[in-house]
Amino acid sequence: MENYLGGRQTGWSTALALAVVYVALGRLGLLLAIPPGYATALWPASGVALAFVLRFGKAVLPGVWLGAFFVHVWTALDLSDAGAFLASLQMPMLLGLAAALQAQLGAVLIRRCGDLASIPVNEGRLPLMLFLGGPVACLVNCTLGIGGLWMLSRLPAGAGWFSWWTWWAGDCIGVLVFAPVTYGWLARPNHLTGARRLIATLPLLLMFALAVGLYLLTSRHEQTRQGEMLDQDSALAAQRLDADFEHYLTALSALEGLFLSQPDLDGPQFQKFAERLQSRLPGLYAVAWDEKVLAHERAAYEARMRNAGDAGLTIKHRDAQGRLVESGPSDYYVPVTYARYQGSSVKVTGFDMASEPLRRAALERAAETGLPTASAGVRLVSDPEPGYNVLVLLAVRAAQDPTRIRGFAGLSVRISAIMAAATRGLEPTLVARLYDRSALRGQQLLYGPESVNAETGGLRSVQRLTVAGRRWDLEFVATPGYLFAHRSWQAWATLAGGLLLTSLLGLLALLLLGRTTRIERLVALRTRELADKNTELHLREQEMSRMLDELTGSEALLRSTAGDLTASNMELEQFAYITSHDLQAPLRGIAGFAQLLKQRCEGKLDGEANEFLGYIEQGCRQMQEMVRDLLNLSRVGRGHAKFESASLADTVARAQLALAADVSARKAQVQCEPLPEVCADHGLLVQLFQNLLGNAIKFQQPDARPEVHISAGHEGEDWLIRITDNGIGIPEEELDNIFAIFRRLHTQDEYEGTGIGLAICRKIAKHHHGDIRAVKHAGGACFELRLPVQPPAHL
Repeated sequence: MENYLGGRQTGWSTALALAVVYVALGRLGLLLAIPPGYATALWPASGVALAFVLRFGKAVLPGVWLGAFFVHVWTALDLSDAGAFLASLQMPMLLGLAAALQAQLGAVLIRRCGDLASIPVNEGRLPLMLFLGGPVACLVNCTLGIGGLWMLSRLPAGAGWFSWWTWWAGDCIGVLVFAPVTYGWLARPNHLTGARRLIATLPLLLMFALAVGLYLLTSRHEQTRQGEMLDQDSALAAQRLDADFEHYLTALSALEGLFLSQPDLDGPQFQKFAERLQSRLPGLYAVAWDEKVLAHERAAYEARMRNAGDAGLTIKHRDAQGRLVESGPSDYYVPVTYARYQGSSVKVTGFDMASEPLRRAALERAAETGLPTASAGVRLVSDPEPGYNVLVLLAVRAAQDPTRIRGFAGLSVRISAIMAAATRGLEPTLVARLYDRSALRGQQLLYGPESVNAETGGLRSVQRLTVAGRRWDLEFVATPGYLFAHRSWQAWATLAGGLLLTSLLGLLALLLLGRTTRIERLVALRTRELADKNTELHLREQEMSRMLDELTGSEALLRSTAGDLTASNMELEQFAYITSHDLQAPLRGIAGFAQLLKQRCEGKLDGEANEFLGYIEQGCRQMQEMVRDLLNLSRVGRGHAKFESASLADTVARAQLALAADVSARKAQVQCEPLPEVCADHGLLVQLFQNLLGNAIKFQQPDARPEVHISAGHEGEDWLIRITDNGIGIPEEELDNIFAIFRRLHTQDEYEGTGIGLAICRKIAKHHHGDIRAVKHAGGACFELRLPVQPPAHL
């Protein structure tokens, strides 16, 4: 040891230098971690550590332990308290020990294969040495590391083997790529010159950089994919939440109808009605009737309530200590007249709802708008369950005088109940939080934890809703378990494959260098008379020739690959067309046999069986429509284009004729301003307008009469055709998404369709070197179609 380092002090400096290098390379490896991020497919530090131990021996093992410790303590350190701090040091200490044991085991196994000084020359033993130092020795670190994480419950469920495999592969590739290069620069005596070392190192590093670059691109795509899946899950939860809250609004309307139909409703009748509502809506904590009492009506109201059996009732409010005390003079009061609480026997009749600012604000909004109005989140003392409630109020007006508000129908809804229904099947892999953006800052969080651990890199999705006049944000934050459940092998395979090729290239480079060195020695012994310059020139010519051959081969391979890719795209398009076409016959057969079975068994089957047959027929019709639309989509752009002068007015007329039945049934009205002639495929344009007009007729309120307006004008070098309707419209956030294939904004029960029609429209527009987009439009939908005034020269 001292022969190489010049003393024990130099050994400690080398160990510290190794620790610094290990930390730097470890941080680089963590940047390439596979989500959810406990292991990485590349760990360069393992190869560097092995090379240092091979060169300097056991004296540098403390540097391996120290470097591994600081790499992992960087991410695991917990300073919240002394116990957490000591616990957070356990795993980094174990991982440091595992890294040192792995490096020492790899060095021992390699030394058993022969003299290290002969590695650059005796290339026959090099593959075996790398195998023992890499795949075999690397079993140590991954096994101890994953075992420790499993014991500390730091791994998502089912992630053990995936993380173990990734960890092992990352250490192996780190050894195969970096150990030979590092040892080549450290080894002494060395038969390779600095130039030869660069020749062996630079291609390896370039290949490594290319592999890492491809991984980063693939990883970004993977993160985008996971984000889209998270958006889909959060959108589903938002739809559930919105639909679930509609049930409560329906119950509120029913309560309003009860008081409108029975002005003299008494307490027992109210209790029975409220009990039925709460039995159907588990999240409905309280149902109440809050009567509006003017100042001069107070005495009569209190007397009436006392005569009805509520002895000693007075209108009350809460004082600063939260006690119920009798209310003083006021312009009006809104006392709780009747109320029923679920799971609680609290009695709050007489409590003035208008005496608290939060409830008073909701009452005033409900009176002004005449619509169901929700309050900010409140914690009710009477509710035995923790969490926020939201009060939903609806003003009930007097039948004889609609200008006078008789009182307010009110519901108290548990946020935890509606969130449990909305997030069913999503938690615990996702952390859900609900915010009321209409509330004051600091009072907006209605549900969920105050903070979320950002182990997933902050992957989250927010859905915005408007519920009873308030703006709610439903936020989902992905956990490591969610990312693991939605992982893809694509990013890992890209990095692992690229780095494996890099390691093979490094092995080949070392083998070639070893063989070249042996030949050089033999030539030097037998041809001493030859000058060193002639030998060097000869080697350079060989190297240039080899590089030229490789470049020629690479160019030929690139051309061949481009041709194969073009042919593959054509075959894929043909395959999609034939597959969609061939689906028609089986679907017709299924529908036909279902109808035949229904006819033959008419009167013999029960209602459920007939319902199932109806489902089969409906499913076949929907599938046939989808296949037909897919065929239409695949036909766009196929075959010889028939571009000729076409009148847009005639095109719209033909589209209306194709939709004559729907136009007549809905009494639709289509108004066209003067339309130009364009150079286009007339049949495809008819299909485009047929889809747009069909959507305008279909997406309407049930009793509305469809009205469509079509206009055209110049804009630059294009015709700008604008198609507007008076339908249900398109949400602004979906304007850029509705042209995606299978993109639907409504369920099949609400509006039939396949989600392909607008994709066909965009493909037809692109085929004509134009474009189509949806724009914001009040009172309906608006589409802008652009077609070139002058056709492209190649048409």
